[in-house]
Amino acid sequence: MEIEARSQGLLMLPEYQFDHCVYQMTESILTEEGLVYAYTKAMNFLRLNERPDVGVTVIISPKWIFMAVLTQPYITSS
Repeated sequence: MEIEARSQGLLMLPEYQFDHCVYQMTESILTEEGLVYAYTKAMNFLRLNERPDVGVTVIISPKWIFMAVLTQPYITSS
């Protein structure tokens, strides 16, 4: 997936062994349209339209947007 990510302008962190991506932001992208573009780019890369049973974690900073797929709960309790 790393080669595909790079071809789409995304990054993957090698220490994370789960589906995720990072998109580097610029000042021009920090608009409503730019954030939607970055989210859509990450969403398409992670193929969220084909995976209706997963959730996502999204972290946005002024320099990057991180998106990861959630396939199970963080914690379970009785």
